[in-house]
Amino acid sequence: MKTVPTFSSLTPCPLTGALHLPRLWLKLSLEDADQLAEGYPGMGPGYDAMTCAALGLDPEEVKGFVATLRPTYPQFVKWVQDHAKTQLTKDALYRHNIAITAYCHDEKTRQSILAANGLPDNGSVNPGAGDLNILDDLLEVHTSLNPTPVKRAECTDAISSRVRPVTPNKVKPAVDEQQDQLEPAGKHGDC
Repeated sequence: MKTVPTFSSLTPCPLTGALHLPRLWLKLSLEDADQLAEGYPGMGPGYDAMTCAALGLDPEEVKGFVATLRPTYPQFVKWVQDHAKTQLTKDALYRHNIAITAYCHDEKTRQSILAANGLPDNGSVNPGAGDLNILDDLLEVHTSLNPTPVKRAECTDAISSRVRPVTPNKVKPAVDEQQDQLEPAGKHGDC
């Protein structure tokens, strides 16, 4: 099974603070190992291109570095710092991070992601592409782990059927002692 890159574009680099950098490294590393889930580009035209442009990096050089040397994440960040044509100042990183968080998908993409997740397009979900991409990635993970779709009603019934009621005459004082009232989670445990 191939891997969905679940680091969000909103995840900051622990070494520089630049958003999306961990996800970019992960996608390129997975692509090079032929482990990137279908539909995910190693170097795409959205956040990947935005990040390369903001940091002054040539996307093909970045891709080539990862494919050739298969660096650890700290090695990748060091290479980025050494090859960035933009000075990675607090100001430059702040502007990059604002651009990442402010980016929104077009209406069709937003509606598609919300519909796929069974969510309304009524303003109740943050419209930022980073947040929508998280929903999209998590749905991909769920789908890969559960090839047969589960309807919400079935999921609720499955969870309810595993909980045995506590007998009113038998009060247990500690919360952790009540754990034996629940059966272990099964197929629908994470609905």
